[in-house]
Amino acid sequence: MALEQEIPQWVYWIGGGVGTAFTTFAIHMGWKSGGEKKGGSDKTLVLDGALVDSSSIRMLTAAIEAGTLELITGRHDAEKARQAGYRMIETVAKLGDEVEELRRVVQDMSNQIARSR
Repeated sequence: MALEQEIPQWVYWIGGGVGTAFTTFAIHMGWKSGGEKKGGSDKTLVLDGALVDSSSIRMLTAAIEAGTLELITGRHDAEKARQAGYRMIETVAKLGDEVEELRRVVQDMSNQIARSR
């Protein structure tokens, strides 16, 4: 017989309830995994908040704007390069067609020379 069939269903419910109650109690008491200390993070957050002033925000805004302009310029350059690539592909395809036409003309001329002999 399987283990699940030997244990009554009500035992599972009681175990789940006890586990939930213990977890709730542990969270309420402030027990944390990893043994973090209380209070250290609050002082750091207050200190970090005090270091932000209007000049640093202006510098950050200017850096973001410069980065955005650089990305826009790069996007325009990439678009120009893409268009140039397409034009080059079209030119090479036309060149291939012209070479094919010249090959046919040379073949026709060589056939005419061969017939005239």
